Amino acid sequence: MELFSYDSPVAETRRPQRGFEAVEVGMRFEAPATATVSEAQITGFAEQFDPQPLHLDAGAAHPLFTPPIASGAHLLAICHRMAVDACFAELGLIGGVGIDRLRWYAPLEPGMTVETTVEVTSRRRSATREGRGYVTVEVTGRTQADPPETLIEYTTTGVVETDTA
Repeated sequence: MELFSYDSPVAETRRPQRGFEAVEVGMRFEAPATATVSEAQITGFAEQFDPQPLHLDAGAAHPLFTPPIASGAHLLAICHRMAVDACFAELGLIGGVGIDRLRWYAPLEPGMTVETTVEVTSRRRSATREGRGYVTVEVTGRTQADPPETLIEYTTTGVVETDTA
């Protein structure tokens, strides 16, 4: 079972990696395509990783939404994959140190189309490790609707090599 796929083919070509010094706060990137989630993807993910009725059972009654809705972990995984494809290689991110300020704002329902943007919010050299820096990005996943609805936001910090490596 495929738990993620883009709505249109995405080229495997990658832009050249920027040096740490060329990464600037405020840079924005968009995922290379949108992704529309199906009920089968939602329930397939839930069966493996988050088997709660609101993710599995279309007949489950809930006062706030109509199940099944995607697990928050599934939405995070979808948007993170889209963020990786948008810019992680170009920014030179070689590993992560954490995810902060993770918030879900609305449920992801079957048939919704997700688009993801990434913005560089900070960068700094390591104070203790020569040749290492950190780049923090904010990832936002929204519905591709009119108007778009924000589904998820989080920040993640990645390790990068600097010019002193």
